[in-house]
Amino acid sequence: CPVPKVLKAKSGGFLLTDKKRIEKIISRIAPKIKKPLTIKIRLGWDAGSTNAPEIVEIAQSCGAAAVTIHGRTVKQGFGGEADYEIIKNIKKTASIPIIVSGDIDTPLKAKQVLEYTGCDAVMIGRAARGKPWVFFNIACSLNNATGFAPGDLKQTSFNCTGSKINYSSIDDAGKMGQLIDNNDILSMFNFEPSREFKKKFALLYLKFLSEFETEQGAAMQFRKYLAWIFKGVPNISRVKKEFFMVKDYDDVKNLMEKI
Repeated sequence: CPVPKVLKAKSGGFLLTDKKRIEKIISRIAPKIKKPLTIKIRLGWDAGSTNAPEIVEIAQSCGAAAVTIHGRTVKQGFGGEADYEIIKNIKKTASIPIIVSGDIDTPLKAKQVLEYTGCDAVMIGRAARGKPWVFFNIACSLNNATGFAPGDLKQTSFNCTGSKINYSSIDDAGKMGQLIDNNDILSMFNFEPSREFKKKFALLYLKFLSEFETEQGAAMQFRKYLAWIFKGVPNISRVKKEFFMVKDYDDVKNLMEKI
């Protein structure tokens, strides 16, 4: 984690400056738990200390089951672009699964990064903030999901590598493409839901948040999600300032009528 207040507490990304402490943490936790222990790191503290290869060696020797590596240094924060070269080299010698992270937001990008690095999996972060369906898109495209025909659009689910996946708005599935064959599967699942889908999704999302917070508390938290969900929607700027004024479910519902 590159957040300043976390680094100030000598936690998160700061740990990359203290290899002995990392070794101590992993070696104490790994043998004490029944579940596999995985860790997530960055390339290093800064460009002059990209010690991810050493951290991975420590992790695997101390019992970690897998390591996720974000392709930036701690000092970079989320600036610039993710660098996958070091991750690619780490994967060549690692004895445990390596998961690549950073700037992976479409099925095509996931495919390209996996092919380039040879990693075992990708981890999605910021891309999911406003479009949690990105997991569905990427998983199905990488696993060669079963295509479906135009007449099947009224179905509520379809198979993806043998597992049945429910899709809450199958009418919107038409946005994926006009039901193409598996040779164009990446295009099929690199879709952007309609404005109406996003409006319904926003209200559903708020209801989920309300199960864990008061209605007002959920609405306050939800303000940032509104900005992420509707990012890129044409003419959204005219109501964007209202995202940060909603106080309850009714406010959000009324706002959806303006979008």
